[in-house]
Amino acid sequence: MPSDTRIATSYAANQSFDHNYMNAYVTVLSSPTYQLQPGTILSFGLYINSLLMGTRTCFTDNPRGNGGWASIGTISNNTYSLSTFACGVSLFKIPFPAGTVLTVTVWSNHPVWVQVDTSPTTNSYETSNITSAAQPLAIDPTSGTVAPRTITIDAYSD
Repeated sequence: MPSDTRIATSYAANQSFDHNYMNAYVTVLSSPTYQLQPGTILSFGLYINSLLMGTRTCFTDNPRGNGGWASIGTISNNTYSLSTFACGVSLFKIPFPAGTVLTVTVWSNHPVWVQVDTSPTTNSYETSNITSAAQPLAIDPTSGTVAPRTITIDAYSD
């Protein structure tokens, strides 16, 4: 994912949501050959029918302290090791019907290596030259250009 770029990915809910909470997150990867740069900021947003419902910002500096990461882990095989950092947002008691459009956005001030969907059912759209996580807040999920890859969005509920 390039620096100063916002990626938006939308999905239509295939069932209604009336649970206590829903978590949605993206996974950022870091390896010995492609490390997260110091000072990297990753901002995540969740929109329901283009209305901003929640945000979270994660920082590479002090990730195990107050960096804002939802989880930190490691994936290893015999020759290669990846660190994983999940940044996401939670919704609590916000019901919505099937057919509702959920849009997740990710913005970073530095290039980051993110997990991509190998068999996507939708496209991600990227908008370049976004110099702040808050610019702009109104989201048209099809604005920007189709990204070369769809970012993997993991979501789960109670």
